[in-house]
Amino acid sequence: MDEIFEFIREADVFYLATVRNGKASIRPFGVIEKIKGKLYIATNTDKEVYKDLINNKSFAINAVLSRDTIRVNGTVIEHKDEEIREIFFSDFPYLSSMYSSSLSKFVAFELVIDLAYIEKSDHSRHIIC
Repeated sequence: MDEIFEFIREADVFYLATVRNGKASIRPFGVIEKIKGKLYIATNTDKEVYKDLINNKSFAINAVLSRDTIRVNGTVIEHKDEEIREIFFSDFPYLSSMYSSSLSKFVAFELVIDLAYIEKSDHSRHIIC
């Protein structure tokens, strides 16, 4: 998990793909957290990405750093506990102001990873898991 987390954090922006009505939907994301050895992303319950992940737990992540690309596939588990929220708010202070009047809309998803690998600029693959 460390290698995945560090790559995505260093890339700053990553792309999260979900399934909506049987078709792929992708969007940029900027927050990922590692808590007790597990990876989490966070969003708002009003967003389409939330609805996508509730309806179909599958996801894919892609991020590019220099000319290397990480690809991560798996499923999610929804979490609404305060401890996770506080860690996100501490590491991403702008989230506090975004959710100051609507804490109940903040939700985190644990990433259960099935496959993760880095494809290097020379086209070699480093399988993480």
